[in-house]
This record gives sequence, structure tokens and C-alpha cells, in this order.
Amino acid sequence: MANFIKNMTNAARQFTTVDFAVFKIYLAAVGILLGLYFSDFFLRYITIVWVVAVVALIFILFKLIRYNCSCKKKD
Repeated sequence: MANFIKNMTNAARQFTTVDFAVFKIYLAAVGILLGLYFSDFFLRYITIVWVVAVVALIFILFKLIRYNCSCKKKD
């Protein structure tokens, strides 16, 4: 399994900006489709879904800010 993850990570390093854009469009489309099919289920847990989304956003923003600050120190 670790070898598979390493291979996938190496493959993802070869992606271009367009490749990542298409991947994100795919993820958004699948998310919308799942939301459509399971809307009644997710409406019952809307607060949890919002909390997960906000926590994930804060995590990503923190990582981006930290990465940008560490890059500036190296220059």
C-alpha cells in the first residue's frame, strides 16, 4: 500500500495546472451528484457538513499561509 501511495504521489507531481483544474472539476461534479442523490440524508446533518467544510478550509488556509511565510524566509 505504501508503494502504491508513493507511485500516485510521484504521478501527481507530474500534473500541470490544467490537470489539477480538471481533477477539481471532477471532484466538484461528484460532490454535486452525491448531494443530489443524498440530499435528504445530508439535510439532517447540515451543521456537521458546514463544520467539516469550515475546519478543512481553515486547515488549508493555515498551510498555505505557513508555506508562503516559510518561502519568504528562505529568499
